[in-house]
Amino acid sequence: MHLLLFFKKKLADYCDISTNHVIEWLNYYEIPYFRFNAEDRYEIMEFTISNDCNIIKLYSTLLKMEINLSEFTCSWYRRGDIVFKLNSDKQIANIDIRSYISREYNAVKEYIFYFFENIPHLDSYFRRSLNKLMVLKEATRVGFKVPFTKIFTGKLPTRGSIITKAITEGFTILVGKENYGTFTNRVPMDNNYNEILYSVSLIQELIEKEADLRVFYLNGKCYAMAIMSQTNEKSIIDFRTYPADKPNRRLSYFLPENVCNQLKELMTNLRLSTGSIDLILTKQHDYVFLEINPVGQFGMTSFPCNYYLEKQIARSIKVMYDETKIS
Repeated sequence: MHLLLFFKKKLADYCDISTNHVIEWLNYYEIPYFRFNAEDRYEIMEFTISNDCNIIKLYSTLLKMEINLSEFTCSWYRRGDIVFKLNSDKQIANIDIRSYISREYNAVKEYIFYFFENIPHLDSYFRRSLNKLMVLKEATRVGFKVPFTKIFTGKLPTRGSIITKAITEGFTILVGKENYGTFTNRVPMDNNYNEILYSVSLIQELIEKEADLRVFYLNGKCYAMAIMSQTNEKSIIDFRTYPADKPNRRLSYFLPENVCNQLKELMTNLRLSTGSIDLILTKQHDYVFLEINPVGQFGMTSFPCNYYLEKQIARSIKVMYDETKIS
C-alpha cells in the first residue's frame, strides 16, 4: 500500500490545491494511498517493536477506520503532522502532567515518521523546516553568491539600502478583523526610525534585481520560473506583495547548467529531494541565492510555466510504488 501524508488546513479543503491535483494523478495511475488530514485525530491501536515484527496500527476518529502503517511500502511527506487524540487534556488538571503526556505521544509520533524514513519516501518530516542562516552558509560552500547578511539586537548598525526579513518562518497575526503577514521589507533610513529598539533581526543588503526566480526542485531536476516583479513598485522588494488587480508576469526560465548543478549539490547536502528555491537574477545577470522552503507551494510555478509538476511528483511516487511491488 502507498501512504500519502498531507496537511489540509482546517479553514477550507482548497487551501492546498496542488496536492489535490497530485492525488488526481495518483488515482489516474491507480496507486492506493491513505491521506492524513489535519482535522483528524488518531488513537494508538497497536504498537510493537521486536526482533520478529514491527506493528503500528492507528485508528482514525474522523474516518472511523483502522490503519495498519506496517503494511505501507512507501510514502510522500507533503507537510503537516499526525495529531493524536489526548483524553488526558480534560481528565488531568495539572499542566505539568499534561505536558509530560504530550511529550510521550510526541516520541511515538517521531518514531512513526522515523519508520517512514526507512522505506522508500519522497521528502521528510524531519527536514520540513530549515535554518535559513545555515542554508545561506551551505549555499556559499557550493559556490553561490548570497546577500551580505547581519543579525543584530539593537539599533541599526549601518545606513544604506537594506532589507529585513524573518529569521525563521513568517507568520500571520490577527488584529481586530484583519490578518497581517510578515514579508520582506525595505528598512526606512530616517532618523526617527533609527531610534527604535528591535528584537533580534535579520538585515540584508538590498540587491538590484532584473527578476525574481522561483525554482522547484524535484529529484535532481530544476523547474525555474522568472517573476517580473520589478515592473511594479509594490512588488520590487517582495514579489508576493503584488496588487491583486495587476499580477506580475511569470514565465518559464532556462537556468544555466552550472546553476542547476550548484542547486543539485546544495539539495543533496541538505538531504532534500524536493523544495521551492528563491534566487535573484541581478542586473549584471549574476545568480544570488536567497532561501529554500522544503514544503513550499509548487502550483504557482507549475501552471504559468506548463511544467505539470503535479504529474511529475505523482510519477516519482509511481516509480517508488512500482519498485516496491517488484521487490
